[in-house]
Amino acid sequence: MNTIYKKNLYYSILSMIIVWIAFILLTFRLCTTAQAFINKNSLQTAPYKGLDNYSFIIKHGLGANHGYYVYTTEGNGLSAKVVSLRQMGESHIADFLGDKVIQVRLLDNFDRSRDKITVKYNNAAFYAGMNLDVQMRISWLNVYPDSSFFPKSSRWIDISQDCSNGIFYNGITSGTVSYTFFKAGTNEKVNLSQPGDPTYLSFNSLNGMTNNLIPQSLDGGITGEWVNYENNNGNITGYVSENTGIGRYWSPEENSYVIGGLPNTPFDDYLGGPDFFTHSVNYLATTEPGHVFRFGAGYGSAWFTLSGITIKNPGTPPHEDITPPQKSVDKPIIHKQNEVINYQLKIHLQRRKNYWYYHYIKDPKTGLVNDVSRYEQYTNDHFDLTDNLPKEVTLLKASATGRLAKGLKVEGNTIKVHLNKEQMNGEAEDDVINVSCIVNKLPKPAENGWSDNNPKSSGWYTFYNKAHQNEVIYDAGGDSDSNNVPVKIKRYHGIIYHYDFDHNNKGDFDFLEHIQNNKDLTYHKNFDGDNGLIQKNNVYGYENDDVNINILQDGRDKNNNRFRYCYGDQSKEVVHFNKYNSPDYDDTNQEFNQDFYVPYIVPKAHFQDTMFKIDTDKASNKLPFQLDLRAESFLYRQFSEYQGAVANINIKYNDPSSPNNGKLLYSTKKPIIDMMLEKQHGLKYTQIKGNLDTSNLTGIKEGQKVPVRITITGTNPNLIEQDYKDKDSFGFIATEHIVEGFNKGNTPTKKDNDQWHKDVNSYTAPERTIAYYGVDKVRILNERLDVSQKREATAKTGYGMKGDISLKYIGNIQTEKYRKDGTNINYVFPKDFAAKNTTIDYSKDTQKHSFENNNMMADRLDVKTADYKDKLPDLDNLKDFSSLEKEKISKITAAVPKNYNDEKKSGFEAKYSFFDRNSEYDSGNITLASSKDPLAKNKNDDSMAKRKAGSRFYTPLWLKLGKYDVYFSKAQNSSTNKERLGGNWLNINENRPVDFYAHMYLAKDTDDTNYTKTHEQDDELALQPIVSGQKARSAKFANYDKGQLPEGLSAAEKAKMKAWLQGN
Repeated sequence: MNTIYKKNLYYSILSMIIVWIAFILLTFRLCTTAQAFINKNSLQTAPYKGLDNYSFIIKHGLGANHGYYVYTTEGNGLSAKVVSLRQMGESHIADFLGDKVIQVRLLDNFDRSRDKITVKYNNAAFYAGMNLDVQMRISWLNVYPDSSFFPKSSRWIDISQDCSNGIFYNGITSGTVSYTFFKAGTNEKVNLSQPGDPTYLSFNSLNGMTNNLIPQSLDGGITGEWVNYENNNGNITGYVSENTGIGRYWSPEENSYVIGGLPNTPFDDYLGGPDFFTHSVNYLATTEPGHVFRFGAGYGSAWFTLSGITIKNPGTPPHEDITPPQKSVDKPIIHKQNEVINYQLKIHLQRRKNYWYYHYIKDPKTGLVNDVSRYEQYTNDHFDLTDNLPKEVTLLKASATGRLAKGLKVEGNTIKVHLNKEQMNGEAEDDVINVSCIVNKLPKPAENGWSDNNPKSSGWYTFYNKAHQNEVIYDAGGDSDSNNVPVKIKRYHGIIYHYDFDHNNKGDFDFLEHIQNNKDLTYHKNFDGDNGLIQKNNVYGYENDDVNINILQDGRDKNNNRFRYCYGDQSKEVVHFNKYNSPDYDDTNQEFNQDFYVPYIVPKAHFQDTMFKIDTDKASNKLPFQLDLRAESFLYRQFSEYQGAVANINIKYNDPSSPNNGKLLYSTKKPIIDMMLEKQHGLKYTQIKGNLDTSNLTGIKEGQKVPVRITITGTNPNLIEQDYKDKDSFGFIATEHIVEGFNKGNTPTKKDNDQWHKDVNSYTAPERTIAYYGVDKVRILNERLDVSQKREATAKTGYGMKGDISLKYIGNIQTEKYRKDGTNINYVFPKDFAAKNTTIDYSKDTQKHSFENNNMMADRLDVKTADYKDKLPDLDNLKDFSSLEKEKISKITAAVPKNYNDEKKSGFEAKYSFFDRNSEYDSGNITLASSKDPLAKNKNDDSMAKRKAGSRFYTPLWLKLGKYDVYFSKAQNSSTNKERLGGNWLNINENRPVDFYAHMYLAKDTDDTNYTKTHEQDDELALQPIVSGQKARSAKFANYDKGQLPEGLSAAEKAKMKAWLQGN
């Protein structure tokens, strides 16, 4: 530090010894008494790599040159004015402060507690990007005692018009200076050392005690130039250089420790001198608006400056090794295309600030510093990051935190960050870049897989991503890459099996459950490998891919029927790869292969000729039949698929050996859709009735078997399958059998040896045949007619004959009709049986019977029917069927509608008698007694007295005795349906000759008006020839060796007659 007057050294070596002894004593004192006093500022060597301000500097060369300052004084103990130091002969001070200064002199009435000096410099400093006004306030000055060194007239302060040049004080031992910083042009105070921007205040030019100054030292040459930073109660550390000439010692005047120059540590005492920083102390500015320093000098005169120039030590600023970015992804395994994944880059940004090199400009003429300038170091620092996203993704958005956000830029699928040196500045921080992208550009497979072989068919497909970083900080660093982050997804190979869902007729309607939203193409019911396989295709995709596959539009089965896709008419379908969803699943081949099954059906109409019934009839009438078809919508998607399909039903004669083979007997068409119900397995029965046209058959005889075959073919515009089988059966032509007794004539011809002796004439023939589905045999239902009549008959003329014929019929179809309409029988007799004068109008025999070449007459018999009383006989061939066939028949019979089973085995009995007759008292004529008699056409004289003659047929009294042919035949032949008896159109033509062996008449004067059996013999008069024994044949006579006797004789009469016949 320079004093006002340059003095030559005049002290001897002894003085130097005294100074050092004093310093040693002071040091001892410090060691023994320091703890008893307030501990103010402390000292610490600046860090190896130095201190520096981020953005604070006190500008140089702006003050007086631009007039940017104002000054004021407080109190009346000061006087201030601007003076020229050089004019005053103080050039050596002007070298420090500049020529023009504000000179403040302390007057005799100076009061340290009252008088103050304030100077405000405009735009004198720079901090955090803004210009600052600096206000300097000097107060609490302690003056040097009046002496030859510093008389009262030599107490003043020179204040430079340039804030950076500081002040020079003379005759003053200590004082307080405070600096307050304002935002330029405002009264807004600015706090230094804001977060992240520490500021160091440098108090410069602290000289130590030298030998030549000891005489004027107030403490014996101990205290040199010193300073204390008073903020924060003085508990602040001051940083000094490694070779510093500054120490911490006790100031008796301040009664405190101070930071000051050490004794005999001379230095070049000018701004920018080689050892300038050896006598500077750097304080970390507190965050208060004002900064208060206590300063002084033990010898009463000194120069100091406040600056932002900090201590520089060799080396680069502190920094870390470059940290490569760390990359991660939230989904290392994805399960579908178009899935959003999020990459994150973690990047460590180091602490960085700008460093300046301060250059002091010397005047080339004087060699003195007249300016200071700075230039920035490490201007090539930068941070660059490039992240080229994988080709498989599309960037959605990117964001960054912290300082990275300043330089984030997106170019297509590339993320870039560029930070210049200014953007890099800040404290160390860990920032992140978040990148969201969609995986929507995965390689597409071809028909045979992928071309990239990663893998070609199936397995894990993996794509990678890493970022590249280039970072230079404080001229150090370079390139680094992040870790390579994989993302993988499964590639699937699928096989599409197009198959017949109904292969081997295993199909059902289960597929309908899968037509709607729950359609599942992994469902493969009825799949049987290559059996039923229509087509096989390969398909490739990624997990959870929906892949379109083509649906077969014109697949055909072996019968050229068209397959329909079970789940609809669409031309395409979607399969979904998602067999396994666990990322922990083992990498096995099975994991990456998934098969799909596309079922097809051919709509089916299934027919069963459940029952085929053929009724016996005349060939000319055509054989009635009843075809009971069961049709089932066996398999379909939509019922309309049956629309337009027609079942062609043909029945043909079936006998390859016959010329009639193949002749069409019946044909019809039925829309298939009408024969089924619109529902799953919509089973419906259809009954088709008609007649087999047998009229065109040649060589057909009564009772002939007619073999037939039912064939159902389809008119099939929709190419559906009609499932049917031909069915063979047969029917019968009606036999039109005539139940006969004797043949015509008095001499019967016997068909067999027993015919003569049978009183019952029976006939059995087929009435209906029934063919059942699944049963090979044809069931035959027979009908039977029994006609009963005694084979021998005798009679007496005039007496009246009783009827004795009866019949029994058992059938299965129209028994009641036959009972009502087909049982009328006529008694056919010779004309001789009718008296010439009879009033009964007998009809002619329509069947043209004859007796002795003469046509005969007919009389209707009265019939009374009753239900069949005995157990119905078994007329069915069902007994010949197996138990399994019987079971099938039973099930079919139970399944069809009840009205289809119109068979009802039943029977009736019919008994015949002649209609009642009356006998006239006077004439004995026979008349009709019943209005029900079909012959009731004659008009009787009601005035005549009559009596009942019973249910008899009366012949004339004098009818010639002998045998007569008489017949019992159907009143009308079974030639029309009205009089039909049985399916075989049965007729009755019973010939039973009657032998008239006597004449008899009733007494006309009998008193019995109610003719009864009881009195028959009482009124009987018989005139009977006695015949020889050789002619006796009738059971009515008692057989004797030589003859017979008539009936009705008493025992005595018979004995007499017998004796007479024997010639006794």
